[in-house]
Amino acid sequence: MMLKDKECHYVNSLNASDQCNFVKNASNCQNSESYINYIQFFYCSFGSAETVAPFIVMVVWVIIMFIGLGVTADDFLCPALIVISKTLGLSQNVAGVTFLALGNGAPDIFSSLAGIQQQRPQLVIGALFGAGIFVTTVVAGSVCLSQEFTAKHFSFLKDMVFYLGATYWAFYLFSKKEITLIDATGFLVLYVIYITVVIVGQIIYQKLKKRQRDNAIINQEEVSSVSSMQDDMNNRQPDVSFSRTSSVDENQYSHSLVGSHLEHFISQVINTAQTDEEYENTGESMATRETTDCVPSIILTDPMEISPWKDFLFHLSPFEIQEWKKKSWFFRIFEIVKAPVYFILTVTTPVVDYKNDRDNWCRYLNVLQSFTSPMVIFTATGSNFPLWVLMSLISLLLAIVGFITSSNHTPPVYHWIFGYVGFGVSVTWIYTLANEVVSLLQAVGILMDLSDAILGLTVLAWGNSLGDLVSNMSVARMGFPQMGFSACVGGPLLNLLLGFGLPYTLTLAKKVHPLKLQFTRHVELLYGTLTTSLVSTFIILPLLKFKVKRVYGVYLILIYLVFITLAILMEIRIV
Repeated sequence: MMLKDKECHYVNSLNASDQCNFVKNASNCQNSESYINYIQFFYCSFGSAETVAPFIVMVVWVIIMFIGLGVTADDFLCPALIVISKTLGLSQNVAGVTFLALGNGAPDIFSSLAGIQQQRPQLVIGALFGAGIFVTTVVAGSVCLSQEFTAKHFSFLKDMVFYLGATYWAFYLFSKKEITLIDATGFLVLYVIYITVVIVGQIIYQKLKKRQRDNAIINQEEVSSVSSMQDDMNNRQPDVSFSRTSSVDENQYSHSLVGSHLEHFISQVINTAQTDEEYENTGESMATRETTDCVPSIILTDPMEISPWKDFLFHLSPFEIQEWKKKSWFFRIFEIVKAPVYFILTVTTPVVDYKNDRDNWCRYLNVLQSFTSPMVIFTATGSNFPLWVLMSLISLLLAIVGFITSSNHTPPVYHWIFGYVGFGVSVTWIYTLANEVVSLLQAVGILMDLSDAILGLTVLAWGNSLGDLVSNMSVARMGFPQMGFSACVGGPLLNLLLGFGLPYTLTLAKKVHPLKLQFTRHVELLYGTLTTSLVSTFIILPLLKFKVKRVYGVYLILIYLVFITLAILMEIRIV
């Protein structure tokens, strides 16, 4: 075999002076999927990959890209999906388990798509199973440690059964060492079945709750009627306080559905069985808190008094002064690191957000985005220079038309279209970043002589699970540990179904032959650990009458520590 045809890992056996020349010429060290050739960057830019500089750059850059994935999905893609759901007239249930599930799991799904297109199934299974293990043990265990609570029976059992089924199906495909189009669509079929169970269960649950409320109102009216008769007999005024209170409660319940935070809404819809009761517990206070705390001080003034340029600069700013004062030093550092990423996304990705003033309309910014948004999508497709010039002229024309047909203080009638544009640009950014992450991990694997499996179940899994850790723990600290705990199963379940089903279905639809899969010891460890976590939870909690104790949280975290220890020992070939 010629030197240029050897595997890229061969570079580590060469002298430092020969490594750069090898990676430039070896066909297996080239990656056309990313904008940066990370392998050449590590081995050629610093004289030698054995210096500490490549590792520092690697860590910083992978953190920035994971931040970009999370920010794009949470702050740009999810609002766009809400706009699409509203304009299509979808119910909250259908939107939650379709569009919003896609938005919440976008980093996992697009990372899987990038990994499959680069023919790296070990990275995909490591990331999806590794993230599932991390969330169902570390995140769920942390929720358990925050306070003791009682889990919701139906929601818990439903998600556990589906998650075990999806996990077994993935393991079975790896054990037979190939996947066909029918196999891949099996995940999508299971996803459709899950959606059906969620929606039907929600309808039944709402009808039962409505019947209980109606019966309570009828019983109270009967009591009030008897009391009124007695009052009339005693020449006293009838007590009508309950009818007013009942009316207020109904309004609070309806209002809370609209005013709740997006993360709560996603968690609620995914874990349908507890929806009504949790919203009843939150009441209008949560809605009021969300709508007041999240409104910057500048919005509290009359919008007509704000100059267009101040409004433009306010929307460009990655910081909120009121929120900045409340943050700890750690999150202030995080906001500073996130600021450049957020600025680029803001300039290129329009956001229609019904929770913000004027649905987040900013004339100058939206006009600018009318030019930048098409350019981002077009540039990402890798089109040639003449077409790029033509598209830039078209984008400039769109910006001019948008400026002429709009005003500063009132969103135009076509403002909703920016939501669809924001969806397209967000997907483009997420897919681009996911490709870069996967390509970077390939270079990291070569640089540190690590397998795709260990990179998937550690770096990629941790990066894609940080959002689950933050959001689920936040919900638990706000007094809703049931919601946070249930989301620790519902979120990874949907990510596995969509993250495995969609990419493989799209890839195999273009191919005649099945794709080959490798059945390794890491796959066995991943499956064994995930099923241990799920099955033990499935057995222990019913025995505890669904009363979740802090000691159980310790048990879940210990499972993960054992898992990650075994994974590392297997990687360095000690076990």
